[in-house]
Amino acid sequence: MTKAYCIRRDEVIDYLERECEKFGFDEALTTDFVTFWAPYLMRSEYVLVRFLSAEECNKVAKVNINSPETIQLVRAYLVYKPLEEQISLSEPELEYSVFDNSQPTIFDWGGFEHY
Repeated sequence: MTKAYCIRRDEVIDYLERECEKFGFDEALTTDFVTFWAPYLMRSEYVLVRFLSAEECNKVAKVNINSPETIQLVRAYLVYKPLEEQISLSEPELEYSVFDNSQPTIFDWGGFEHY
């Protein structure tokens, strides 16, 4: 990872909640996302984190939706790497999905550890 955020353990939950808001997650979805990922990201004193772009998500996890109606797909996949000390990298640039609350939406989230 050449572009990522280096986050201190005690900042992980706030960081994840802010990112979920940018993706448009509601409170329940945010709670699920943070409850799942925070323990992984808090295993070390620092963690590198970045979210994948839509194109990167499609490469690692293809989705095929067959529906007669238009369904929006919002994808939030993160990549993380535990660290014992802080490092500085360039911040990633990510376009967050803009979606219409009046249309059916599928929120797809996931991620993996970078070795």
